[in-house]
Amino acid sequence: MRLLVHFHVYYPEQLPYFLKRLRRIHGVDWDLYVTGREEAMPAIRRLKPDARFLRVENVGYDIWPFIAVLKAVNLAEYDYILKLHTKNKAPKFIQLNGIYLPRYRWRNLLVTALLGSKKRFSRALEKASQGLACQDLLHKRLSRKAPTDNAMLRDEAARIGLALKGGSFCAGTMFIARAEPFRFLQDAPLDAAHFQSVAGTHLSGTPAHVYERILSLVVTSAGYRIAPIVTHPLASAWKHLLV
Repeated sequence: MRLLVHFHVYYPEQLPYFLKRLRRIHGVDWDLYVTGREEAMPAIRRLKPDARFLRVENVGYDIWPFIAVLKAVNLAEYDYILKLHTKNKAPKFIQLNGIYLPRYRWRNLLVTALLGSKKRFSRALEKASQGLACQDLLHKRLSRKAPTDNAMLRDEAARIGLALKGGSFCAGTMFIARAEPFRFLQDAPLDAAHFQSVAGTHLSGTPAHVYERILSLVVTSAGYRIAPIVTHPLASAWKHLLV
């Protein structure tokens, strides 16, 4: 079994947090592709000497770098993909699915579900056999009102020839998934220019936010499913009472 890991580093001060968790990958052959801040590579290569750095244009947050990696590799060589990225401290009162996610809690929830321990990594990998696995609290239904979930999404899916199936996505775009559905994006008409947008972490309505949805929907459109990983049972139960 082979795993492609993409790690986008925009905030290098978070390296110790992520390096500790990358050590929990086990039981698979894995390649690590890094984008973002090249100065992070010496520390990363102390953990993974064969880690490769791919220089990409700094647009589209973590989304375009991920697609650029997909386009640069032979995806047929991999069974699964693990997508990770540093994440800015959230505003004090950010809320998603009725759950408050201040400061680094959003990042920590996403990463812990995948790499909270070696046991959790194994569990996430098993879940990903269904298609795509991500943290349950960050598994979000498409909105009936947001343009990124409706008109913008439909227009972009039509442009790249993706027949949309599925009504939810993994907010925050950290997940482990089967590699095969992502071959679709390797040939899609996408480049860095498509992701040019104003700067900002929590803005909505950009091409990157549309692709936050498409990265999940490309899996469900291929006939697979999203398998949420529950790490906080009581909070997850509360989330499902809200929808």
